[in-house]
Amino acid sequence: MMKIVHTATSDLPDGRQSPPPDANAVWAVVRRADGCTHWRRIELAQSDRCYGLCNSAKAATAMRGSHHDER
Repeated sequence: MMKIVHTATSDLPDGRQSPPPDANAVWAVVRRADGCTHWRRIELAQSDRCYGLCNSAKAATAMRGSHHDER
């Protein structure tokens, strides 16, 4: 699953962009207007459906659904 995060920051007094505080993320500038910079980052997020079950024997059972016939 992909997660898209948006945020806005106020530009510095000299007009330079002030990036978001999360230094471990790669942010892209979407647009600048009225002394603010609008940012976006795209990240991969683990699906809630598989959370806690992936790489386990329970994962196969949980992902089958009620329409699956076991033989």
